Amino acid sequence: CATDSLPYFLLTYSITSSLLIWQKSISKSGIETRSGFKNLSKSKLYLIGSKSVIPNDQAATLPAPEPLPGPTGILFSFADNIPENSTVIHLAAISSEQKCKLDKKLAFDVNVGGTVNVLEACRLYGKVKAVIVSSSDKAYGSGEVPYVEGQSLNGVGTYEVSKSATDLIARSFYSNYDVPVVVTRCSNLYGGGDMNFTRVIPNNIRQILNGKSPMIWKGSEKSTREFLYIEDAVDAYLSLVDNIDKTKGEAYNIGSGEIFTIEELLNSLLNTMDSDLEIE
Repeated sequence: CATDSLPYFLLTYSITSSLLIWQKSISKSGIETRSGFKNLSKSKLYLIGSKSVIPNDQAATLPAPEPLPGPTGILFSFADNIPENSTVIHLAAISSEQKCKLDKKLAFDVNVGGTVNVLEACRLYGKVKAVIVSSSDKAYGSGEVPYVEGQSLNGVGTYEVSKSATDLIARSFYSNYDVPVVVTRCSNLYGGGDMNFTRVIPNNIRQILNGKSPMIWKGSEKSTREFLYIEDAVDAYLSLVDNIDKTKGEAYNIGSGEIFTIEELLNSLLNTMDSDLEIE
């Protein structure tokens, strides 16, 4: 997700968790930790985080970070290294609903507190042209798909609530501080490189490839989901940035318009992969 004319900063989960880890290491051990800064100059895509898919021979490491001023006290100094007129794409989150349920404190620290850290850094340094904050259609809570932007955000589960809060907080930074923020609410994403096998699509593709029947939770066969291919999501993000003068302060649902039951989805996988297996 990069163009020749605009540098992007893609913030992954590791930058947000690094904020918390760094604070602990300074206060308890006196040892500074840092995130790696990966710079792929050809595409002008910048990744900040302790993990990256960019080969090491293309990477450059920044000096250890210094804390920024601010009410949170743990802001990260990545803002010092963002060129003028850049776009920050904040994707950082614990996205597993199960992990969020098991550790509510960590979920809120990362998903909500991490978003505040990123937005506060953008507010204090004022260099950015645009900030995209990834919420989710889960911010609406339960309900029939497709959702529409005018619906209330009504998360109930821990992950849902964290996304409802993130969504509102992000837009408040535009309303109160004029930070050029736009929020995305994507439906269920899928695509190449997704190694999160708690997700229904990669997990069941792996099942079928291994000669095992695709699995479905009992009672969820008729549950409906809207799925979105990752490249379509990227196109939507870039369109929102290109039109930031119109999109800032708003939230946009991003979906395919194609809604399936889980049973229909798995049958489609079986047909596409030419498998004779049956759903368990």
